[in-house]
Amino acid sequence: MSGPQSILSDLWAQGFTVDLTEDRRLLVHPASSLHDRQREALRAHKREIVSYLEACQARSKRLQDELIHAAMRACDYWGDGPEQREEMRQDCINIPDELKPQLLQYFQATYRGAESEGIAPVTNQLLSTNAR
Repeated sequence: MSGPQSILSDLWAQGFTVDLTEDRRLLVHPASSLHDRQREALRAHKREIVSYLEACQARSKRLQDELIHAAMRACDYWGDGPEQREEMRQDCINIPDELKPQLLQYFQATYRGAESEGIAPVTNQLLSTNAR
């Protein structure tokens, strides 16, 4: 084992979970099942592992924020109210991380171009209809 990705991949492949606490501590579960060489690798590379996990968390947060923003464009388009918007936001938070990129791509492809093609969101259509 050498770098943080290799160490983490090895642990994950063996069924361990590795979490990072707010105070930058590593939590490995089940810790009682770690072998000495795994403990040594974690100690020797702790700083790099923590940095790697922080970077992963930051990427995940950015992706989630982008997904929520794109989902809110879809809600705007369909004229969703506060309850539907909150439900959509929660769905975006709860979707597995590995599915978020595809959902973001779908929302971006489907709803980004709608306004540029002259298709106004439902709320704007309703407003312009009521103003007549």
